[in-house]
Amino acid sequence: MKNQATMPNQDITVETSNRICSHMNNDHYVSVYAMVKNALLTSGRVPKINNVEMTSICLKSYSFSFTVCEGDVCCRRSLTVDFIPPLSSSRESKSRLVAEHHKALSPKISWCFTDPAIMIIILVTAALACVTHFWGSEN
Repeated sequence: MKNQATMPNQDITVETSNRICSHMNNDHYVSVYAMVKNALLTSGRVPKINNVEMTSICLKSYSFSFTVCEGDVCCRRSLTVDFIPPLSSSRESKSRLVAEHHKALSPKISWCFTDPAIMIIILVTAALACVTHFWGSEN
């Protein structure tokens, strides 16, 4: 009987990759979607995406496919994200994907400058602080 377990420095089997991807797509779609959005953020403008799915995982990277829509034109694209550093075995994949989930869904300081609603809140708060400071120092 052939042993499906991977040894250190051996790549993840196709069966294991399919199982992990199926689990992520079925049980953690929000995480998969967020990981794609997060990866696209590094390239600048984020287009409207949908139909996101994890397609493969290996020791060095994990891949997605998704539909990008710009205006009335939609097309299917793929994206590969490297693990830094690479996984040592398939057993490490769960903890690293959980870490990628947290990284993708954690608040980013750039949101303060790119989200108009947050920018308005910051400016109003700063204005109120200045007014309070100046009125407080006159008394």
